[in-house]
Amino acid sequence: MYKMAYYKSINKVIDMKNMLLLVEDNTVDLSIFRELFGTDEEYDIVSINAGKEVLSYVEKKIPNLLIIGISTDNDENLNVLDSVRIRASLNSMPVLVIADKFDEEMEEKCFAQGAFDYVVISSSAAILKRRVEKALDYSRSESFREASEKDYLTGVNNRRFAEKVIAEKLLSGEGTFFLVDIDNFKHINDIFGHAMGDEVLRMSADILKDNVMPKDILFRLGGDEFGIYSAEVNTVGQAKQYAARFIDMYSNKKQDIPYMRKASLSIGAAIVLDKETTFEEIYAKADKALYFVKQNGRNSFYCYNENDDEKKRLSALGRKTELQRFADLLTSYQNKNGVFEVGYREFENVFEMASRFTKRNDQKVQLLLFTLVSVDDEEKDAVFVEDTVAMLGDTINRSLRRVDICVRFSTTQFLVALIDTEKQYIEIVTDRIMQEFYKVYKGREYIVTYDIADIK
Repeated sequence: MYKMAYYKSINKVIDMKNMLLLVEDNTVDLSIFRELFGTDEEYDIVSINAGKEVLSYVEKKIPNLLIIGISTDNDENLNVLDSVRIRASLNSMPVLVIADKFDEEMEEKCFAQGAFDYVVISSSAAILKRRVEKALDYSRSESFREASEKDYLTGVNNRRFAEKVIAEKLLSGEGTFFLVDIDNFKHINDIFGHAMGDEVLRMSADILKDNVMPKDILFRLGGDEFGIYSAEVNTVGQAKQYAARFIDMYSNKKQDIPYMRKASLSIGAAIVLDKETTFEEIYAKADKALYFVKQNGRNSFYCYNENDDEKKRLSALGRKTELQRFADLLTSYQNKNGVFEVGYREFENVFEMASRFTKRNDQKVQLLLFTLVSVDDEEKDAVFVEDTVAMLGDTINRSLRRVDICVRFSTTQFLVALIDTEKQYIEIVTDRIMQEFYKVYKGREYIVTYDIADIK
C-alpha cells in the first residue's frame, strides 16, 4: 500500500515536469540548455540530433516545448517546424528557434511558419532562460489555446479545431463536407519556389474565406488541401452550386497573379446522411470524390454517391467508358501541333524513354536551355515578366516538332530536348526560335540566350 502510494507520488512529480525537446543543428550546440535546466527538478531535458527523428519521437510523448537549433547557412531543421505545424495534435506545443546568428530574413521565415520565438544562441543565459519560461507560460494561456487552433500560415482554422467542432455538428445528420485542393500547386513550388507557394496558399485561403457562408467552418488540412463544412448545404444540387462559386471566383482572381495562372480548384464533397457519421468517415467519402475530380481533368466538382462508387467503374459500361475517355485523350494529343510539353517532374521519365528509342534507332538527342536575360538590373513588374516568359514558351511550342520535348526549367528558362537532330542543325533551330520570338516581343528589356549540353 505504502509502495503503491510512493510510486503514484513519483509519477505525479514526473508528469508535472516541463519536458524540453532539443533538436540540435550541426553548427548550433544547445548544451547551454542542459546546463541551465538539467539540474532543475522542474525540467526534463531530451536531445535529438536529427530533425527527421522529431515526429517519430513526439508520437510517443509531446514535449511542453520544442527547441530547434538552426544555422543561417543550413536551415534544414526548419522543415521540422513546418512538419509540426501541419499536424493537429502538435499545435498545442510551442516552438522556440535558436539560431547561430541573427538573420532578419530567417527570423521572419520562422515566425511565418509558426515559431513562438526566435533567439540567438549567443544571448546571455538569463535571457535564454526567460525566453523558455515565457514560452511555457504562454503555452498554458487561453490565447495560446486559441492560437493553436489556427493554421499558422493562412490564418484559417486548422484540422485540430475542425475535427473537434465538426464531430459535434455531424451529430445532427445534416450538412455537406467539402475537400478543396489547389491544382498544379507542386508546379508553382517547383517553378517559383516555396516562398511563392506559401503566398499562393495564403491568397487561396483568403479567396475561400471571402466566399464561405457565415456559419460555415473553413480549415486547412495541410499542404495544399482545405476543408469546408456547411450545415446549410444538404443536396447535391446545392453542393454543386456552392462549389461552382469557389471555382469561378478562384478562376477570376488568379488572372491578375502571374504565378497562379496554372492553378485552379478541384473540389470533392460528401453529404452527411447519417447521425452516426464520424469525421474520418465523411472525410474518406469526400476524398474519394476529390480523387475522381483529379483523375478526370481537375478544375471541377464531384459529389460522393454510394451508388456511383467502385461498382460502377468496374462494371462493363464503366470499363468501356473509362477506356474510351482515355482513347479520346490520346487522340487529342495526336491532334496537337508543336512541342511535347511536360511538367518538370515528368521530364526525366519522358526523356529517358525518348533516349532509349533514339539509341535503338541510332539517332542523336540534343539538349538546349533557353534563358530570358534582363539587359539591365532594374526590377521588373511580375505580370510583365510572366507575359514575356509566356511569349517565349509559345514561340518554342510553335517552332519545334511534336517529337521534341520541352519543360519550363525555372522562372525564366525552358529546357528543350531535340529528338533525332544532328549537332550541325542546332543553329537552324535556335535561329528560327529567336526570329519568331522577336516578331512578337517588341520590348527592349530582355534578350534570349541559349546553352547546349553535349550528350554522348
